[in-house]
Amino acid sequence: MDKSRSKKKGGTGLGLAIVKHIIEGHKTKIKLKSKINQGSRFSFNLKLAPNKKRKKKSLRKILKKQEVSSV
Repeated sequence: MDKSRSKKKGGTGLGLAIVKHIIEGHKTKIKLKSKINQGSRFSFNLKLAPNKKRKKKSLRKILKKQEVSSV
C-alpha cells in the first residue's frame, strides 16, 4: 500500500469502515475493483422505496453513472 498519499492528506482511515457499516445496515455489500498503480473503485447497489411525492423523473436516470470521490 502506498502510504505517501495518506500521509499528505492526513485522516484516520475510518471512512471505508463507516461506509461499510452503513451499507451493510441496508442489507447490501460493497464491491471492490483495484488496479496496481491506478487506484481502487468501491461501489454498491442500494434498493430504495419509491417516493410518492417525487415527480416522474426516474431515480435510476438521476443516479446512473454517478461517482463519488473520497479522500
